[in-house]
Amino acid sequence: MKRITAVVGDFYHSADEAGEALQQAIATWAGASDVSLRFVEAGRLKEELAEKPDAVILFKEDRVAPQEDGNARWMAPEIASAIVDYVEQGGGWLAWHSGLASYDPDGAYVSMLRGYFLHHPE
Repeated sequence: MKRITAVVGDFYHSADEAGEALQQAIATWAGASDVSLRFVEAGRLKEELAEKPDAVILFKEDRVAPQEDGNARWMAPEIASAIVDYVEQGGGWLAWHSGLASYDPDGAYVSMLRGYFLHHPE
């Protein structure tokens, strides 16, 4: 059984809609019956990485409340470091859409991804 952990949803993207889209995408795989998909909150990501899932999907921008405080971030340096360690040890990572948005371009996460959103249109 392949274990996939997903963190989805942010201010601009509904967790329910993103989760449903992800479930539908996985259901189209030939081996979907061998996939276990688990949704977790961003605050649990570091603990989830320690459990070594086969893959992680991030569909969540870094800003916590862009309409109120565009500087409040959820990805602390220790979380970014845990992500980088997970990937360097062979873990699968998919930064899906907003999983590339608003992260520190000079931080460990973006360095590992080797890319990020410059701008999102209205």
